[in-house]
Amino acid sequence: MHRPHHVTPHPGGTGSYRALIRRALHVCVLVGIVVSAFLLRGRDNLPSTPADAVSRWFDASEQGDDETCLRLVCGRFRQSLEQSRSQMGATAFREHLRRSVAGVKCLAIIRNDTAPDGGVLLEVNMVFADHDERQEVHLCRQEAGWMITSVERSRVSYHPPRTGD
Repeated sequence: MHRPHHVTPHPGGTGSYRALIRRALHVCVLVGIVVSAFLLRGRDNLPSTPADAVSRWFDASEQGDDETCLRLVCGRFRQSLEQSRSQMGATAFREHLRRSVAGVKCLAIIRNDTAPDGGVLLEVNMVFADHDERQEVHLCRQEAGWMITSVERSRVSYHPPRTGD
């Protein structure tokens, strides 16, 4: 017949129990760190295509997510945006981002050409209820993905309001 194994307390009482609890907490913390790293991996990755970079830029602008917008740009364009945010204040800058894309009904991204520096030029067409705007966006490939280096001023063309809008 099998007899149950009894654990006898360690001299001094609860020392081994405390060590067991400490070890269990360490394991839980380690598991938490691993799970967090797995869930957060790729969050800060740059887009894998130029069109994805432009789409993420517009999505972040629509949400007023200035941190994501700044992560997607580089060079003088980034410096210019950082200076604007500094002068306007973060709240006003986020609102400016939201307003810049407010009312966009459709976004069309067309690959235009390869830039002389090896980057890519995309033509971005934004359709609004009463007008269209066209911009050329210059992007460059970084080690981690694509970043926007410049956006030219919008060219606007007005049209009569579309039915059903």
